[in-house]
Amino acid sequence: MIRRPQRSTLFPYTTLFRSKPLIDQFIRELNGGFVFFRDQYPNQRVNLVYLTGEGALMPGIIRLIADQFGVEAQRGDPFTGLSFNKGVEAPSSSTAAFSVAVGLAMIK
Repeated sequence: MIRRPQRSTLFPYTTLFRSKPLIDQFIRELNGGFVFFRDQYPNQRVNLVYLTGEGALMPGIIRLIADQFGVEAQRGDPFTGLSFNKGVEAPSSSTAAFSVAVGLAMIK
């Protein structure tokens, strides 16, 4: 079930972030996505959320999303399933920050 963010619920996590209003807004926006999905697909449930982009690299964000929405949350790796030419390797860290670039590179 989708829960409305509560200030007291978010408090332990916001100490990890410098901008509580920004995190609160992020949670409200994500909650809107959950509500939209539930309205469109009432017999389905979101079980897994992939976070991508640089925001996915914020300390504690994965746990915050998992705890707040009761789903499994993971950082998305845009390089999963891609093959590279010999001598070319995917970055070993911060891969979530490359999601948009990888997606744009895949457009034909």
